[in-house]
Amino acid sequence: MIEMHACMHMYVHVLVETFSRFMNEKGSFKSSSHSDDCKGMLALYEAAYLLVEEESSIFRDAKSFTTAYLKEWLIKHDNNKHDDEHLCTLVNHALELPLHWRMPRLEARWFIDVYENGPDMNPILLELAKVDFNIVQAVHQENLKYASRWDATAVEQLPHYMKLCFHALRNSINEMTFDALRDQGVDIVISYLTKAWASICKAYLLEAKWYNSGYIPPLQEYMENTWISIGATIILVHAYTFTANPITKEGLEFVKDYPNIIRWSSMILRFADDLGTSSIQLILF
Repeated sequence: MIEMHACMHMYVHVLVETFSRFMNEKGSFKSSSHSDDCKGMLALYEAAYLLVEEESSIFRDAKSFTTAYLKEWLIKHDNNKHDDEHLCTLVNHALELPLHWRMPRLEARWFIDVYENGPDMNPILLELAKVDFNIVQAVHQENLKYASRWDATAVEQLPHYMKLCFHALRNSINEMTFDALRDQGVDIVISYLTKAWASICKAYLLEAKWYNSGYIPPLQEYMENTWISIGATIILVHAYTFTANPITKEGLEFVKDYPNIIRWSSMILRFADDLGTSSIQLILF
């Protein structure tokens, strides 16, 4: 812990010293010395978002300054976008959400497409990035297959972090089953909970296959899977297990069979979720 604290202190000190070079004697960021350096300002913008609450106020000043600069730069170059189209794409993407706040795997997939159409594209690096992404994606898909089996022996082939996730989930469900048995004498809960988790894992796996292959399913095929992957069904199964008194086989069967009231409400939730992320999905696909 002492070594980690020392490293973090040194890291903050280096960044603060670096940012100070962009400031004048009054402690304000200089605009004249880097008025045409959009790439440098973009890098400074991303670095500023590595701050935590306890760190120097210089980071917050850097965020405000670089954000204002990049927005102004976009306005100036919007009418002449064909000359700086690649850089405009990067700046727009960064202003929407900084790199440090994004999901690395989704960001990697997005950047591969952007890099492929960029002015400095190296075909060897591009091919290496695609191969690496596909290998990691295949590993994740294989992990989902093992997790969906709900077999403690099958997870021996999973990486360490996936084993932790699986056993944490398995122990939580076993605890719910124990509570139902202890408090109500019901010993059938576990099969319904594991079925719900297996179903959502299979739905996630199918979506991963679609994404990895670039396949865009027709609406009907898409909805047949995604009304499950939205997670409403698994929430309802757990909600019933936690709140019902008594827990009955009829109630569990009702939830397990996904009647229309559950199916249609799940579809509404799926549509609402997709509308909220549609702009990002259009960029990714």
